[in-house]
Amino acid sequence: MCKELNKLMGNICYYLFCCCCCRRRTRNRKKDREEKERTLKELSMIVPPTQRELSTNSQNPRAMAKEEITQCYGLPDNDLGLKTREDVYKRHGYRFLGIQLGSGKFGTVERVVYERENIPAINLACKRMTIPKGKTRAAAKKSQKLLNSAKTEVYALQKLKHPHIIQCVDHFIIESSDIRSTDPIVLHIFMQWAPKGTLYDASNARAPFNESKCRLWFAQILSAMVYSHSKRCAHRDLKLLNILLDANEDLLVTDFGLSRAFDERVMEMEATTYCGTATYMAPEILGIKTHKTVSYDPFKVDVWALGVILFILYNNTYPYEKEKLGGIEKMVDYMQKKKYTFARLPTHEIDDIMGQMLDPAPDNRPTMRRKRDRKEKERTLKELSMIVPPTQHELSTDSQNPRAMAKEEITTCYALPDNDLGLKTSEDVYKRHGYRFVGPVLGSGKFGTVERVVYERENIPPIELACKRMPIPIGDNRTARKNKKMLNMAKGEVYALRKLKHPHIIQCVDHFIIESSDIRSTKPIVLHIFMQLAKKETLYHITSDRGPSEEPQCRLWFAQILSAMVYSHNERCAHRDLKLLNLLLDANDDVLVTDFGLSRAFDDRVDDMEANTFCGSPNYMSPELLKIKGIKHAKYDPFKVDVWALGVILFVLFDNTFPYDMGKLGGIKRTIKCMTERQYSFTRKPSSGIEDIMWQMLDPVPESRPKMLALSTHEWIATTYEAVEAKG
Repeated sequence: MCKELNKLMGNICYYLFCCCCCRRRTRNRKKDREEKERTLKELSMIVPPTQRELSTNSQNPRAMAKEEITQCYGLPDNDLGLKTREDVYKRHGYRFLGIQLGSGKFGTVERVVYERENIPAINLACKRMTIPKGKTRAAAKKSQKLLNSAKTEVYALQKLKHPHIIQCVDHFIIESSDIRSTDPIVLHIFMQWAPKGTLYDASNARAPFNESKCRLWFAQILSAMVYSHSKRCAHRDLKLLNILLDANEDLLVTDFGLSRAFDERVMEMEATTYCGTATYMAPEILGIKTHKTVSYDPFKVDVWALGVILFILYNNTYPYEKEKLGGIEKMVDYMQKKKYTFARLPTHEIDDIMGQMLDPAPDNRPTMRRKRDRKEKERTLKELSMIVPPTQHELSTDSQNPRAMAKEEITTCYALPDNDLGLKTSEDVYKRHGYRFVGPVLGSGKFGTVERVVYERENIPPIELACKRMPIPIGDNRTARKNKKMLNMAKGEVYALRKLKHPHIIQCVDHFIIESSDIRSTKPIVLHIFMQLAKKETLYHITSDRGPSEEPQCRLWFAQILSAMVYSHNERCAHRDLKLLNLLLDANDDVLVTDFGLSRAFDDRVDDMEANTFCGSPNYMSPELLKIKGIKHAKYDPFKVDVWALGVILFVLFDNTFPYDMGKLGGIKRTIKCMTERQYSFTRKPSSGIEDIMWQMLDPVPESRPKMLALSTHEWIATTYEAVEAKG
């Protein structure tokens, strides 16, 4: 009895202890939240005397004049009555306390108080960057570099507003109004004060940290960097010294002096500057020092640095140290071989994520954005799933030939006027389905137009879509064959889009035909296909505007298209019109294959999957397809035709030219001869991997050309293809 009583009392005590801990944690969380709200409220009270609006849209801060970035005071300024720095500080309400919080290569950080009437004193930090005026050419070049760094930091801090990025409240430059003066320019950046110092100090005092603490801090830095990268801004100097701790021990990323912001119009976001801190540098940026690389992806460099930070927090050592390893070249060699060790045994999860971030191949290293991209895709798919057509048309896709099916078997047909449903015009049909055409025309082609549409229903936020309208004229006997061909194309596209469900194939959400109920009418039949809206341009427009893509970008887009086509071919559906114009980019710059109007789907019972229709776009056509022009009943393998077209797409993405341009070569016969003899050349040198995979795809003998699935195992694409498949 006594034992049971003791056990019961022990359980009660443990329960009460847990309750107290939970209450304490709840109180602490509430206190932390109140502290954050108080800090943000204080910072919002700071109103600079000059409200400068910074234009952050498609600008390069290094190319902007300093007056465009910040307020400049030329002292003495008789108009404003300012003679000394103290007058400027007083004008803005700042008082320096004489406490230095930190110093670095480019300046010092000091403690400041903001004081105004009727407002309690607010603690801040001020970063002062002294930029000397160079007398010699070398000194002037150094000064310009420092000024560019200063402008970049102000630009980045003004552009980035995130709970885990230090908040900038004011900034200005003080310089001499005398152009002959050699006094330095001094940039002042007034920021949120982080009272608990840097993560470097915390790490020196308390590391290694337990995994839950590492996970929390890692998540906070990751959140800040996902946001920064989504704004096309890479930090390039992530390290423990540039991460601060606020009063609640939450992290704040700071020091964007070496950051690189990219214009919205720039597709190839690469950098060439050797910068950062050696022990946090990725092998590709160290390669610039050893002349092994010319450019690098600054976003992947940030991923590596974040991996190093996590390693130190958990392990209290660097994964690679230049001093211990005996120089940069030895350090890079260790990096390439992934020769790092833990001082204590990690869990599988932390070991795996560090292994991914510290991958020496930047193409294999994950992006910061991956999680955000996944959420964006999930949100898009959730929105599309909310669209419920009034007529749930069940399409039978099992062993069917869409060209042999009546249009009523493929989609819903509205014959107007329809008195039973009370539909008189096309607008009535659109209203019945919840669509409103808002324009403009997104694209037009030989067989129809694509327009922007909004889906609107009660209790559902508006959803943006694209609608493809294909008018099919009703003609006399002379045009009946052509009209039937167009109707078959329309049925084929609806059938394919309804059958194929893949992350890199455009998603169809609704479709119907509008026609006249009067059999004597000559009004055309109009097919409407409502699809997912790809918010960016086609790959054709991207390539036309920005030129050739770098190999890592080519590899990613190629892997996405390949993934879609492997799936499509497994479903016994050949596209037959693969080209850059039929490849769209979504909000995350991921590819969506569209326009299945010329596609050919084969019945499960058919073993001999051959086609005889001459179709496609000339510069993407394979030699066996070009050879059958004008020849009746000649056959070809449509799946191998898709492989050739994909080879052309990869060639154009990389080289910005066609391997065989029919217009330049002077006709079909000359083009076929060049294809047979493999007479194509690059305007820039490709790697052996991309050259080999294109050689295989552009094989003039279809029997020797690999299948889509076989391409996925090629060494140049295999790893990226696996990543795309896993992400999908």
